[in-house]
Amino acid sequence: MKKLLLPFLLLITLSACDEKGTEITDGGSGEPKVNPDFKRKNMLISMADTLIIPAYENFDSEIKKMKASESDFVDAPTETTLVALQTNWQNAYLAWQKVAMFEIGKAEELFFRDFMNSYPTSVNTVTINGSEVKGINQNITSGTYNLALPSNRSVQGFPALDYLLHGLGTDNAEILTYYTTNTSSSNYKNYLSDVVTRMESLSSQVLESWKTTYRNDFVNNDGSSANSSTSKLLNSYILNYENRIRNLKVAVPAGIRSTGVVFEDKVEAYYKNDISKALLLEALNASQDFFNGKFGDQEVTSVKSYLKAYQDVNPGEDLIAVINSNFDNARTKIDLLGNSFSEQVKDETKNKQMLATYDALQKNVVSLKLDMAQALNISITYADADGD
Repeated sequence: MKKLLLPFLLLITLSACDEKGTEITDGGSGEPKVNPDFKRKNMLISMADTLIIPAYENFDSEIKKMKASESDFVDAPTETTLVALQTNWQNAYLAWQKVAMFEIGKAEELFFRDFMNSYPTSVNTVTINGSEVKGINQNITSGTYNLALPSNRSVQGFPALDYLLHGLGTDNAEILTYYTTNTSSSNYKNYLSDVVTRMESLSSQVLESWKTTYRNDFVNNDGSSANSSTSKLLNSYILNYENRIRNLKVAVPAGIRSTGVVFEDKVEAYYKNDISKALLLEALNASQDFFNGKFGDQEVTSVKSYLKAYQDVNPGEDLIAVINSNFDNARTKIDLLGNSFSEQVKDETKNKQMLATYDALQKNVVSLKLDMAQALNISITYADADGD
């Protein structure tokens, strides 16, 4: 019995060490083998305090600027106040790209992503699941609506403001008439104000939650289960990249989901029509920066750090380099696109550049959703129905 026990104990000892004799963390229950110097809780603290909360603070600040300019415009509708509101809408929209990936906690509870940025916006009445849902024009005419209803997610947020600030006329002078001389001008102003007020309320709720109770809940839930903060955050992050960036911003308008039939009206910021590229680039940059833990000119503990801790004790392909290379290659493809994706997809030759952009983005879906998730034992808990 003793002769059998000694080799068994030796086997256990060897399996708990790498070839350099370094202990490998492998606690079972889905724990990835990583360098023991790495602590998930430290990563979560770094993410919360240096990456996530500052991004929400910046977004909330831009929303409040937009709200202030909306109030100025409603009080005195002029071309000057309209331009100021349009500018602050665009700045807030760019800031949104940096928080859209964090659909956990209060954001998940409030369906923050859906209410803020569901596009294309419903200008007129549409049928959803057999029921008619009034569009923006019908809501304005009736003056009766409930923006808190999930069925109304496509008549509010940034896309609805895009229509209200850029889509009512061919130029600002014509747009302005809807808020001044139009017989329903008061209804237009009320609807504009209600949409912005709701956006400000949702943003404030999410930020307040992070700065009070949720921050501590987040950093203390440092396990490796499907309900852990790491799993929830990475699922939200990958879903945002796969569906909101690759799919909605590129694949849908370019016709990849419709056997080649393009949809020029399903691009982000359709009515402004010249910032689709800027929004896509901002979203891509935000995704890469979060992966690397980039904060200004420095890098803090992040997903990259977690993956490095795995690679330290699991020699093989440098997945960190692959992921960053994929981000960089996608950016190169995006740089070749025009500012207006509506114009891009209408031209068959130019749309090939959109298809190439999709292919470049798709490479990181594989690297993030399959390779990284497998390495870190992250279970993908969301459903993907696009066939990829």
